[in-house]
Amino acid sequence: GDWSSDVCSSDLLAILGSMAMQGPLTQWVTDHRKHHALSDQEGDPHSPNDGFWWSHMLWIFFAEQEETGGSHLGGVKSEAELAAVTCRP
Repeated sequence: GDWSSDVCSSDLLAILGSMAMQGPLTQWVTDHRKHHALSDQEGDPHSPNDGFWWSHMLWIFFAEQEETGGSHLGGVKSEAELAAVTCRP
């Protein structure tokens, strides 16, 4: 099942996640959840099957950014506090 936390923990994790320099919060959440759902399989955004450097760093700089959302994004866009962390131009 899905993991859940209280509002303060969710906000803190969102802020820390956005500091990972892996794109806006919505992209980070999508990539993170997709990675855990598809670990080491086709579709994993940073699978070790694609090489050590890809799985640890290169994917951040060179991966094509897929559309955020879908089943991997969950309720992030509907939560005002978490949406406020995401800066969109």
